Amino acid sequence: MKTSTTFLLVLAFFSWNHSILTAQAWEDKAIGQLPVNYGVYGIDVVNENIIWAVAFDQTISPPVPADHITKILKTTDGGATWEVFDLEEAMGRVSYNITAFNENTAFINAQDFLSGAGRGVWKTEDGGETWVENFANPAGGVWVRFFNEQEAVVINRHRIATTENGGNSWEVIPEEEIPAFREGEFTILSSGNNSCEVVGDHVWFGTSMGRVYRSRNKGKNWEVFDTGLGEEALLLSVAFADTLNGIVAEVAGASTIFARTRDGGENWETVVPDSAVYIANIVYVPGTDSMIVGTSDNFYPVDLLMSAYSMDFGKTWQLINDSVAFGGTEFLSPQIGWSSNGLITAEGQPAMFQWAGDLSVGVRQVVVFDQYYKVSPNPFSQAFVLENQLEKPASYRIYNSNGQLMQTGIISSSRTVINTQELSAGIYYLEIRTEGTAATERLIKVR
Repeated sequence: MKTSTTFLLVLAFFSWNHSILTAQAWEDKAIGQLPVNYGVYGIDVVNENIIWAVAFDQTISPPVPADHITKILKTTDGGATWEVFDLEEAMGRVSYNITAFNENTAFINAQDFLSGAGRGVWKTEDGGETWVENFANPAGGVWVRFFNEQEAVVINRHRIATTENGGNSWEVIPEEEIPAFREGEFTILSSGNNSCEVVGDHVWFGTSMGRVYRSRNKGKNWEVFDTGLGEEALLLSVAFADTLNGIVAEVAGASTIFARTRDGGENWETVVPDSAVYIANIVYVPGTDSMIVGTSDNFYPVDLLMSAYSMDFGKTWQLINDSVAFGGTEFLSPQIGWSSNGLITAEGQPAMFQWAGDLSVGVRQVVVFDQYYKVSPNPFSQAFVLENQLEKPASYRIYNSNGQLMQTGIISSSRTVINTQELSAGIYYLEIRTEGTAATERLIKVR
């Protein structure tokens, strides 16, 4: 841990990296794009070509110096070339988190650590050339999470606000409507990516006392649950495969232990890995059954650093590489993923890392939907009937056209009525999963 302990209130650990290629490996990208002492803290992988990142000087101590400049990195060609922008409009602040819609529009948070510069949200619509303060409020100090291009939530401990019009206006959630933080309890993160999870309308984040906050309606209402890991458990990272199955990483001890939930965060079971792992950031890999990728950061000694993947929510891990520390990590598929360098210690080091492996070992066999299942009617309005010819346990997932998970459930008979009253009209994708197969069908909801 190499920064002032004051930063532990919101973040504690920064990363340093050089690439080591193995069968499953990362490749150096954005080489020499950041000055010494800067490091990437948050990334957003929009698609296989467009990736944004936000970086700041990791050696500064609170309060943030008035002349400090956060930097924005962006590629539109899959990491072959990069642009770097000085965020002069938000001078005197740092940023942990960036979220983007395309190569032109992105949002970041702003945090001054009591220097007086202010906290809030900033937006660009010209590809990062210029930024405008979108929301001047302490709630914008840590996380920015969009559910779609109109609805979002910003979170800074007990300060939370939401928008329903793309950030043109924000509504602050009254503090008395948010479950109280305990004395000395804070939000804590080792990256802007992996510390706050969104699936469908759900949001989760962990605290420095082993608890997880959850919203099931896009940040408007909140609950808090104890993971059973203890009041000294630092929950740096949280990952969910769907609205029910998730995992948190706890690093208060020598090696990482985990807690798993099967009901969306209400109940948790402790998961102690079969062998010691040293992981601060965890992320679910879309397109797999239960693949979790974990990466170290600079909290651990160099000889313990690693990246690895687990197919059983943290019980067993397969090493990818060692002697390497990573920052925020994000995957779009088993083949498309990115991570970041949390601290540049010498000129010419990479700022970003691109996944060069294939994690499709966690993918189920894809079968033709019509061979085993039938949906009627389609298009539909409030509900549809799923007929199942496979005599084995199955579950279903409904995704919107942007790939967001909107609804899950269990298929327990040959004929199941699936209610979709909470879904708006539009195009959706129904995925049916059994122990060894997956099948997908396009759905149309008319009203």
